[in-house]
Amino acid sequence: STERYKPGVDINTYVLPAFEKKDGLKPLFQLLQKGIMVASAERKADCATLICDLVQYAPAKNVRLYALQVTGPLIRIIGDKYSPELRTTFYRALNLLLSKSGDALRPFLPQLQTTFIRALKDGCKGVREQGGQALVHIIKLSTRIDNVVNDLSGDVVSNDTEIRESIMTALQNILLAVGAKLQPATRTTVETRMLDLLFNEEEDVRVLAASVLGVCLTYTDDAVFDSIVSGKILTAAPSGVTEEDHGRCVALGQLLKYNGERCAPYHAAIIHNVTAYLKNDNLMTRKAAISVCKYVLNSFNGMTEENKNLVLNELITELTSCIYDTNSSVRYDTVVSISLFGKVCKDTHVNLLGALVPTLLKSVQDSYIPVKLASERALLHLLQIHENPEVLENYLQSVSPIDAKYLKTYVQRVLIKLPKSAEDDLGDF
Repeated sequence: STERYKPGVDINTYVLPAFEKKDGLKPLFQLLQKGIMVASAERKADCATLICDLVQYAPAKNVRLYALQVTGPLIRIIGDKYSPELRTTFYRALNLLLSKSGDALRPFLPQLQTTFIRALKDGCKGVREQGGQALVHIIKLSTRIDNVVNDLSGDVVSNDTEIRESIMTALQNILLAVGAKLQPATRTTVETRMLDLLFNEEEDVRVLAASVLGVCLTYTDDAVFDSIVSGKILTAAPSGVTEEDHGRCVALGQLLKYNGERCAPYHAAIIHNVTAYLKNDNLMTRKAAISVCKYVLNSFNGMTEENKNLVLNELITELTSCIYDTNSSVRYDTVVSISLFGKVCKDTHVNLLGALVPTLLKSVQDSYIPVKLASERALLHLLQIHENPEVLENYLQSVSPIDAKYLKTYVQRVLIKLPKSAEDDLGDF
């Protein structure tokens, strides 16, 4: 059907008219059930692909009526030896069935849980991704969430790097979904294991461990939160050990991302720590600190006047100096971090604008094109060119007439012509 491609039609929620009928899926699912059970490997994969299409373009209430017919056969064949591509297709079909059918598949919940936990340890990345996504759906239906989370956090420690990363990504998403329902002992176990991995020799492992820890701390009581933040993450000065400095730095970012309001008592220490990491000789640690700055800036409005001055006099000074760094990747990461902050924060303090805008007006002249484009996007977001004209007007009143005239001309010549959203808005907040 070409109907789904017409203007105004959301392809993600489009439903084929034939499948809106109660019996619309019945003959197709009966055929697919037999195909999965007796056809050749390639035809089984075709059946699984067709299941994905049917599930995508049918209403959930009708998928629920027939999902059980094909779920059992899919679980049975998924343990056979097939190529990674075929296995990924089978797992994707099960994942989509689960996401659309929910508790209609509860009779198969134990088998599905075992199947997708096994998928997380598969050698194929596509299979592991499907397994992680499906576990988030399963965990919402399960009554054994503490056992699952305990097992996964244990598997993180005992597996190789690629599998470990897949398990940690799944663990983070599971905690986001059901973290509040976990027993305190389970959360403590996860926190302990993630703290150990925070100083791992692999950069990706440290980053993921920090993400899981940041989410897990969202659900802890204040005493545990303070003991971890004060005793494990914040330091009087960088240790000089790359793994430790980088691990603590990325943990600060995730701490602010998921626990912004709870971090208020630690703002001064956080600012001092991040500023120190911005000065670090290690490039990886510096770039991590640059990324953390967007979370610090996003907390600016809620800070005390004393801490606001710390940001303006210490952190911003170091951050803006990174825009003039000889390393183009450092300059780029800096303007992207500022851009992401501007995109999220719609109430940027005029003092922050006064510190950031003049520097960005210089970086738009950077000879490295990605830095130039990212700087334009940063100015567009910070000044809310398309959303709120008053931000620009208020800022123009705070600068000299010459600077105001230059900026106003630049806005009319360049910024106003930029689209509100674009592919060069890279990264997530």
